[in-house]
Amino acid sequence: MIRTSALGVACCAGLACATTAQTLAPGTLAPEGPSEISTGQALVYFDSICVKSFPGFDTALSRLDNFGFTIPSPTGSSTRYSPQVDASVQLGTTPNGDKSCSLVFRSDDTGGTFRRTIAGQLETRKVGEITLLIMGDQAAPLITAGPFRNGKSRYFNIRLLNPRPSQ
Repeated sequence: MIRTSALGVACCAGLACATTAQTLAPGTLAPEGPSEISTGQALVYFDSICVKSFPGFDTALSRLDNFGFTIPSPTGSSTRYSPQVDASVQLGTTPNGDKSCSLVFRSDDTGGTFRRTIAGQLETRKVGEITLLIMGDQAAPLITAGPFRNGKSRYFNIRLLNPRPSQ
């Protein structure tokens, strides 16, 4: 769950525009091109799409549309892109059968800002080498990575897993 703060409220207010944005044809971008977002803004998307659709991510697709992730991947995968922000969400299953919801986004944030924002806004707990996202009475593995470079741009990844039951 995202902890509420003035920043979180401001991010939610800013995202209202994305929920009412016009749908563009696949492969097109907003006239000014996709913009980068802060880690705080990315966490609003992550919470609204991935966390709120946990554990099965069954409602994630409709949530993607609500938040402007309307361009499907040209490869036919379960990745959706946003024409407003340089971000994508992928729903899938890992090779070992875990369901996952992953957000990749471009940001000007540094790696330190990314980690501090996550630590400040998400309730997590370390169990050995695994970081768990605490969501009320549920907990699930949270994987974060970045920054990754693509030219001058920095990209980050936040992924929530729903491990398949042990057999």
